[in-house]
Order: sequence, then C-alpha cells, then structure tokens
Amino acid sequence: MATAYCTATHIAKRISSSGIDLRVDDDTSAIAAVIEEASIEVNGYLQLLYEVADLAQSEWVRLKTTDIAVYYLCLRRLNSAPKAVEKRYEKAIEDLEKAQSGSVMLPDIPMGKSSVPVISNQRVALDPFVRVVTEPNRSTGPQEGYIPHNDRNDYPHYDI
Repeated sequence: MATAYCTATHIAKRISSSGIDLRVDDDTSAIAAVIEEASIEVNGYLQLLYEVADLAQSEWVRLKTTDIAVYYLCLRRLNSAPKAVEKRYEKAIEDLEKAQSGSVMLPDIPMGKSSVPVISNQRVALDPFVRVVTEPNRSTGPQEGYIPHNDRNDYPHYDI
C-alpha cells in the first residue's frame, strides 16, 4: 500500500460529506481506494525526485493528491466529473508534470540527493592516452551517497 498523501477529511472539505456519501453509498472502502490510487499517481510523478517521507509532509502534495482523489471519486461509477473537479484535476496533473520535469520545485520540501545536480571538475589527461578525467576534489563537498568516478590511474604512486 502506498503512503496516503491525503485523507477522507481533506476530500470531505473539498466536496462535502454528503457529496462523498452520494458517491460511496454502495462501498465504504471506496474512499481508501481512491486515496491510494491518487497517492500512487503522485508517486509516479515525484518519487524519483523527492523522498517519500518528505512528500507525505508536503501541503502542496496534499492539495494535488486531494484534487486527483476527488476526480477519481467522481468517476468511480462511470459518472462524469463536474467541470470544476475536472479543471482542478487537469491543473494538478499539469503541475505534477512540471515538477517531474524539474521546471518547478516543490515549495515546501527539498529535492532528494540523488536528483540534485552535481558539479564536477574535469580535465584532460595525456598519459598514458588522451582522455577526460574527473577530479576527485569536489566544489560541492564530499561524495556522500554518490558513485565516485575517479580514475585510479590518474595519481600513480612511484615508490622506487
């Protein structure tokens, strides 16, 4: 089960308790199902860029997940969603796509370390053959959590 980024209370604040009751009168577990489905949708866009624990604390993520969950709840019995719900869903997907592409940063959580850009100093090494090597000293600090790309042949130790 995915981490739920919104609750039934958040959905009830958006479409009211009676709006929920009209859509789930046949199956009370439907609310949990649409919340899980919406959370999985959000994970599909953001999980590679942000830590899941941070996503669960984000108000921005909660709002977008609520919009998606309300849309899925309205579509649950093959009914069409109201235009306002559909517009909010389209806006949520558009914002998630922007966040996934990196053109928009989430306002209340930091990016995960694996997705943050890294600055590498490179130089040309001529011996034993011409190639580009990455310097082991980094301007962004130690290489914690990254795969080092240091060439062991760049700094030979001549102990003769």
